[in-house]
Amino acid sequence: MLEDLERLQEKAGVLVNWVAEMKDLIRNPYASGLNVPKVLEDLGGYAADMVREINSIQEKAQSAEESEKAESASVEQ
Repeated sequence: MLEDLERLQEKAGVLVNWVAEMKDLIRNPYASGLNVPKVLEDLGGYAADMVREINSIQEKAQSAEESEKAESASVEQ
């Protein structure tokens, strides 16, 4: 699960950098041809992927917690 969290941290870092780069592009006078709808579409897809990743990590954590509870219940018997 640690690998999952590291991967998610990396994705969050990419997202933060992406937004910063888009802001820099907007300030650049030569970027007037920037396809903003395409950028937003890509950004939305990336964010949706991050949400799926978070949900997957939550499911793994919940499953691990349930397994841990089941193991401790069987040890007590």
